[in-house]
Amino acid sequence: VSPAVLVVGRALTRIPPQARRYLQSALLVGALVTVIALTLIYREDSQPASKALLVNDYRPRLGVLLAGFAVVSLVGYAVQVARSWPRDAPKDRRHC
Repeated sequence: VSPAVLVVGRALTRIPPQARRYLQSALLVGALVTVIALTLIYREDSQPASKALLVNDYRPRLGVLLAGFAVVSLVGYAVQVARSWPRDAPKDRRHC
C-alpha cells in the first residue's frame, strides 16, 4: 500500500494547493483504513465460522468507506470554495 500512496501523493503535487489538502487527507485516511482492511480480508475464512471473530464481508465495506472519505473530501473542498467565492459588494448609494 505504501508505494501506491507515495506514487499517488507525488501525482497530487500537480493539483492546486486549495484542493490538494483535501485529496491528501482522503488519501492518508484511506490508506490507513485499507491497511487494516487488507489484514482482515487476508485473514478472512482462516478459521471455522464457530471460532472466527472475522465473519464480516470486508471488501464491499472497504469500498463504502473509501467512497465516504472521497465524498467528505469533496464536500470539504466545496465548502472552502463557497466561502472564498467573491460576494457582490453592497452598492453604496451615497455616491450616486
